[in-house]
Amino acid sequence: MSYSGSCQCGAVKFQINSELTDIVYCHCSMCRKMSGSAFLAFGSVEHEKLQLQGLSSISTYSANTGATRSFCSKCGSTLFWQQNGIYGLKYKCIAIGSLDTNFTPNEWQHYYTSCKATWFSINDGKRQYRETS
Repeated sequence: MSYSGSCQCGAVKFQINSELTDIVYCHCSMCRKMSGSAFLAFGSVEHEKLQLQGLSSISTYSANTGATRSFCSKCGSTLFWQQNGIYGLKYKCIAIGSLDTNFTPNEWQHYYTSCKATWFSINDGKRQYRETS
């Protein structure tokens, strides 16, 4: 499978040449703030299966949680998230909302439900983790 994506203004474009794995709906306060919504949905892809255009328009923010978040410096679109540990050496997480290609996850899980937005209810029957392992 192949997916394409971009930021809102089109300065950053990317191509994914594999399936997205490890689909997560993260409810932590940082993801809620970055998405402006109840959660941030992302999936993982191996670095070598991700092709990027517009690298000069990508800015990063190193969160104090051991992760680096990437966004378009022109329009502010949230694009990527990468763990600074072992997982991040192999995988980059893609904000699913930045995909231009239709994507329907088969399976997903909810992380950091202990700090989810009080106005949002999780009723999909998927696995929930108060924190993450």
